[in-house]
Amino acid sequence: MSGLPLARIDTSNLEIVSNDRDLIQDVAIFLEYVHTHSIKRMVRTNQLPKGDLLRIARLLGDPELEQAVKESGGAQWIDLIDALVRNMGLTSYNTKGEYIGYSSASPSFYDNFVLVNEKAYRNFLALTPADQEKRLLKALVNPISDENYRQENEFFQTGVLGALDPFTPFGAATGVMPTLDFAAIRRFLLDLLTGCEAGVWYSTASLVAYLKANHPYFLIPEKLKPDRWGKIMERYSNFHDGPDRWSNNHVPSDAPDAFERVEGRYVERFLEGIPLELRFVEAAYSQQPYKGFYPQMGHLQAFRINERFLRLMHGQIAPPRVSVLPNFDVIVESEIYPAGLMNQLDRLAERASAPNNGRHMAVITLQLKKERIAAELVRNPDLDVSAVLREWSKRDLPANVAVELQAWSGHAEQFILYQGFGLLESAGPLPEADPFTVEPIKPGLRLIRQPQKLFETLKAAALVPLAVEHGNTLTPLPEKASTCFPHQSAQSLPSGPQPLQIGRSTLVSLHFPSEQSFEDFRKALAEARCPIQVDIQARVIRFAQQHQPIFLSVLAQLVDRYQVDIQDLIQ
Repeated sequence: MSGLPLARIDTSNLEIVSNDRDLIQDVAIFLEYVHTHSIKRMVRTNQLPKGDLLRIARLLGDPELEQAVKESGGAQWIDLIDALVRNMGLTSYNTKGEYIGYSSASPSFYDNFVLVNEKAYRNFLALTPADQEKRLLKALVNPISDENYRQENEFFQTGVLGALDPFTPFGAATGVMPTLDFAAIRRFLLDLLTGCEAGVWYSTASLVAYLKANHPYFLIPEKLKPDRWGKIMERYSNFHDGPDRWSNNHVPSDAPDAFERVEGRYVERFLEGIPLELRFVEAAYSQQPYKGFYPQMGHLQAFRINERFLRLMHGQIAPPRVSVLPNFDVIVESEIYPAGLMNQLDRLAERASAPNNGRHMAVITLQLKKERIAAELVRNPDLDVSAVLREWSKRDLPANVAVELQAWSGHAEQFILYQGFGLLESAGPLPEADPFTVEPIKPGLRLIRQPQKLFETLKAAALVPLAVEHGNTLTPLPEKASTCFPHQSAQSLPSGPQPLQIGRSTLVSLHFPSEQSFEDFRKALAEARCPIQVDIQARVIRFAQQHQPIFLSVLAQLVDRYQVDIQDLIQ
């Protein structure tokens, strides 16, 4: 649809509400946190623990969310994300609980951990930013479950960012309400909004008038269907308004303003729901105290859509643009936060800036880090970092960056970095631990993920596990423990000389007289994948003596350019 004949409106006297939160970015941060942490939901309420909520709020960089968690123990925005990713099949946890004893008035949730669906998570990250945004939109448009229709629609549930009162759900189990297809209704309205011009404030009343004149049955069908009990009730019997919020007088079907009182109210609540949460629209409310029948009607007086919404709906979102600069900065520009790309870049680089709050373009700056690249190469030895960056940026890398990446790649074999993992030692086979095992280290010792959840699993299996947290040094284990780690008695060493084995390695230091010769040898050694240490200011290159053969081969390559005379320096 295009060219909707809607009235434009001056918003200078209205209160404009916009959404500075980026749902797709926050979903990506939430999923990464859940993926790397073992989260056990609360027994009584099945909510996320306050400690995890605080950490998530800090990761989202939202002081308002932090304050909400501190004051009330929860945050609606994070609750929205939590429910959304579960609806998308990216996470799972028990939502039914169990009633303990005959006197239980509500279910309890024991050992209810949040689990990430690894395959679905990887598939989601592999999507383009536009397709990721459409996945979020689809999950929001479609109801989570048919049995919760009374809560999960705009009539009875205020949006996370909404300001309008909901209708009372009195009598909603019968009548027309159970027969409404809210997913189809939302899709229709979203499609209708594509006919608006971006950046223009339109009167909400004119949109309601347009629907009344051209699509009077977009919400409630002209011919009503029987409800689940076979009854056909009055058209607006489920909708109540009155002089206070608790009025239970339903809207008369023959009232001249019945459409405005039901469908019109729905349109207002729809606009401040999904479109506002996804930053498709901005809303403008009256600044005057509301006077009239409740729930509010005509209080959301204007709206405007943005260019990003139109481009998404028309399939015109461009792929992210990546630039690698000579100072090792990586600049990412994208109309939609590129969750998959950022998930990969975060393994190679450190964020130097958060995404801006612009409505049309996210600009993120990162800086390549040697430690992260080396650690990623340990996890994925076949990874060609330079090739990946060239593929993302669609151009050759700056020469100095390409040379340094080759040098950094030589350090990958020197260490392995694990975060959020644990070591499990067992006397024999332990099938309960197999789903948590990342890799075996030696018989009886394995690397595991989600150690806290595994600990709870072993406890439930009556295997009497022992959990030990190690700091900078290994914590001694109890004397009776059968382990390869130190016991408590190892803290006190016996008297007399102790055997001591000291490791020694020798570094070769090459001091170059000129910048040109220094750069030529540094580049040649990096291309030969020789692990080197570089002091640019002093023009010194160092490498372990065991790599002397590589240096000699490089020396042979440069024999036509340099007649080398190596002299030992006296310290």
